[in-house]
Amino acid sequence: MAAGLARGGLRPVVALYSSFLQRGYDSLLHDVCLQKLPVVIALDRAGLVGADGETHQGIFDPAYLSTMPYLSVYAPSTQQELIDMLEMAVSREEPAVVRYPRGSMSDAPLRSPVLFGKWEIVEPLQKTVIVTFGTLIPLARRIAKKSGAGLVNARFLQPMDEELIEQFKSNGTRLLVVEENTVSLGEKLALAANPCRVRSIALPTKPIPHASVERQREQNGITEERITQLLNEMAEEV
Repeated sequence: MAAGLARGGLRPVVALYSSFLQRGYDSLLHDVCLQKLPVVIALDRAGLVGADGETHQGIFDPAYLSTMPYLSVYAPSTQQELIDMLEMAVSREEPAVVRYPRGSMSDAPLRSPVLFGKWEIVEPLQKTVIVTFGTLIPLARRIAKKSGAGLVNARFLQPMDEELIEQFKSNGTRLLVVEENTVSLGEKLALAANPCRVRSIALPTKPIPHASVERQREQNGITEERITQLLNEMAEEV
């Protein structure tokens, strides 16, 4: 229906859970993306959702959305980024998904303007850099400050920031990608940033049991201890 409305000149925004959009893969691809229609999907429940249970974890969308042509995928980490990205997605008049978590987001002010397809350098680039997005930014920033690593907020999962990736390649940067979904950005960045060394922390391709989000992260290695351990291992690599 949204594709038909867009074809008729309207600019629909469709609010869906991440786990529900899985059922619309074919429709999104054929009815929206291949026709390059300006439909914006406001994707709720992106990432771990805790009490919603195994069937509602929004952990698969980054992987399958990255296969679709003409589709931009926005990954805000704060309320203000979400507002700016929704406005940008509608104004660009192209297929887009803006993914955001269950519950509240940080109300922190913008550190830098949101520019299409550009990632944000949160902590200065170093020999080793954490690349993450969404609700993991506060955890990653705390770790980066303690460890002396750089930190990049990957505001756009598609397209990726090609200019910054070229900078990584020129500097031989070691990249640790942390994502609260099945591996997607880590694999893409490993290809795009070759020959940089890229390691990933992501969720397994198996059901995530009912628990709080914090407990789910602990059970799957998305913790300060695990991230710090990998940073230390990468720093010792020759």
